[in-house]
Amino acid sequence: MRPLALALVFLLAVSVSGRSDDLQARPPISTLSNATAHTLQQGEWRVGSLHLRFSFPTASPVFRLSQLQWLGVEYGLTNRLQIGSTVLENVLEGPNVWAKFNGLRTRAWSLAMPLELDVDLSPFAAHVRSGLAVSWAPFPPSSLHAGFSFWAFDGQVQLSRVYAALEFELFPHTHLWVEADVWPWVVEVGTLSRYRMLHLQISSRVIEDADPHLDLELELFVRF
Repeated sequence: MRPLALALVFLLAVSVSGRSDDLQARPPISTLSNATAHTLQQGEWRVGSLHLRFSFPTASPVFRLSQLQWLGVEYGLTNRLQIGSTVLENVLEGPNVWAKFNGLRTRAWSLAMPLELDVDLSPFAAHVRSGLAVSWAPFPPSSLHAGFSFWAFDGQVQLSRVYAALEFELFPHTHLWVEADVWPWVVEVGTLSRYRMLHLQISSRVIEDADPHLDLELELFVRF
């Protein structure tokens, strides 16, 4: 339980610290599990994420070195276009790159199109994922995010996700999330906290595949 205790201490320290950074200055580019319509700023980097999962009632932490394969690097080419890749996966399995383009940005609305290309070399197979993401903030800093995505592979197109998420401000540097994926059915709650470059996300899937479910996942990444 020590990692969980450290995460909660970090969350508490961020919540009361006057030196932590406002999340509104750099809106989250992702919900707990999906995309928002926001992008990285030009010249900005996001590196991560490291995950630590607890499954209850045993509450034993699960960390596997294999997850390092999925560490991603993202970069803002412009204020509306970001690109990214999982570096080790490119070496071990094949090219994996993604991008997100923000095509609409007003005071309250943002609309973006994510795009991902994943290629397996043995046997050869190419997968393309795309969709739309919309973010609406009529009463900042609270926001509503929604969207859908689909996979295209072997000449077929398959809907993969339909989701919606509510984002509330607990503190300027800590936001609360409530998210639902309706394809497949998942309900998730969590927080995102920022302290300078460090971001900590704590989330739990309370319903998965229409069954009660309880786990806890800690995710750490840097954004600078």
